[in-house]
Amino acid sequence: MNWVWISSIVFVFLAIFFSRKEVTYNDIFLFKRPVDKPDTKASFLVFTNDAELTEVLHSIRSIEDRFNNRFHYPWTFVSQEGFSEAFINYTISFASGDCNYVTAANIELPLNNIDNHLLEQGMAKSQEENISYPDSVSFRNYNRWLLNTFLRNDFLQNFDVLWRIEPGIEIHCDIRENLFQSFLASNMYAAPATYECEFKHQGIYELEKAFIAVAEQNKLQINRQSLWISENTTHYCKLWPYNGLIRTEPFQKEKSIRNTLFQLVESPALFYNRWTESDLFSLTISRSDVSSCLYNMYFTYDTKQRCNSYPEKTLDRCACPEKIY
Repeated sequence: MNWVWISSIVFVFLAIFFSRKEVTYNDIFLFKRPVDKPDTKASFLVFTNDAELTEVLHSIRSIEDRFNNRFHYPWTFVSQEGFSEAFINYTISFASGDCNYVTAANIELPLNNIDNHLLEQGMAKSQEENISYPDSVSFRNYNRWLLNTFLRNDFLQNFDVLWRIEPGIEIHCDIRENLFQSFLASNMYAAPATYECEFKHQGIYELEKAFIAVAEQNKLQINRQSLWISENTTHYCKLWPYNGLIRTEPFQKEKSIRNTLFQLVESPALFYNRWTESDLFSLTISRSDVSSCLYNMYFTYDTKQRCNSYPEKTLDRCACPEKIY
């Protein structure tokens, strides 16, 4: 008799399950294993879209395996167009913490604010100097959208610290330290995974002049003799915000930083001179406010790699690829 009851129950369950047309977003959460919520108000932040799903899942799997399977911090995905149900279902199934999905529309600068003659001149100069994306308006719009989203989006203000993750990054060693807590305890503003050094094109000289004027107007303390992490007559080195930690409070509550960034982001000069998100972000953060807590993180992303022979004591179980890209 017991087998009859068991068989009936199984039959009813299967009939109900297979009669459903689709598995919904809420069903996925229903089947997730319950975990303890982290104490720190922190999240991974991924600017992405449906087309990058494979790279996003690769990054989630790497970070969950190496770090987040012990802490279960949430993931926040941001897109201009929104996400498909497939993207949502796959990312939820890979992440150990909750997942948030934010659609942030791109508020383009009104065309009547752009002087087409100055834009064409700036693009021509960028082509002469052989810098990347010299005549791409979409590249300029995208960099403006990244900073606008970071500064204006209400949802991101729910977190004290964000770990910016680029789709495709792979971490090569276990990280047993709670980096979010360590970073917040340091009272620093940013913790880049690395730095980026680039040719000092004409647009950067224009940015330096504009930044000094706007910073002084907003009473932001700066070192006029050394605006960048390092520089010489031909190159400058800046913070690389991708795959780095960012404290949100200074950009939300410190008016000198926030207003300076707003004015630069809203300036048509961003289009004329091809300023990037990392250029503007790096200028507003003093060298004394930069943490080194991610310098020991061994990773591969695009053409960048850090993989030393002797891991630090905070790292364990390393498997660095032999090929250096």
